[in-house]
Amino acid sequence: MNIYKIIAAAVLAVFWAAPVLAATTPRGCNGLINIPSAYISQSWKANIGYFNTRYGESISGNISLPVGAELAYSYWRMDSDKDRNIVSLKIPVLGEQVMKPAVAVGVEDMFNEYDRNFYLALSKQGPWGIRMHLGVRSGHEQNGLFYGVEKQIRLKGSLQKQKLFVPALNFTVEYDGKRPNYGIYIRNSSGLRIDFAWHDNTFRSGIQIEF
Repeated sequence: MNIYKIIAAAVLAVFWAAPVLAATTPRGCNGLINIPSAYISQSWKANIGYFNTRYGESISGNISLPVGAELAYSYWRMDSDKDRNIVSLKIPVLGEQVMKPAVAVGVEDMFNEYDRNFYLALSKQGPWGIRMHLGVRSGHEQNGLFYGVEKQIRLKGSLQKQKLFVPALNFTVEYDGKRPNYGIYIRNSSGLRIDFAWHDNTFRSGIQIEF
């Protein structure tokens, strides 16, 4: 291979690559505010979180299995309906490369407790701390084309050395197939993060940890 191509590929790899921080949505799967991503954490990495939404309270989490799949679970304490247990599964199809997105398929709410849907998701790390997501899913409530963009800001230099609670900020805008949603989270180096979002025309908050 031409030496210039090797150098260019190395520069692109550094320019595009960045650590993918795991997350959980109120339904448990790794994703943004109300859409799944194509990302899956390293084997045996897990997330658990608590969310206060307009529909009720959710305790959610996911774990990455050695076979490469992500198993997710969420327990919903509904305000105006019976409690629900939602189990979801995500399977990677293609790993992310410099010029190619990560691709995954999955099913949310496998046992149709609320709204089972199957989805295809693509995710790509871009420059300047930007991640892009695109996908489509089926279902009664959750259906159609979805997409989202994240912008991550990492504190550097003297601020980072002081081990502040907020070494990373993330701003998110998404369209979940029905409406736009907006969110922000703050995350420390131990994997603890606090979420705030405007979803379904109401304010939502949550707290989660990766371990």
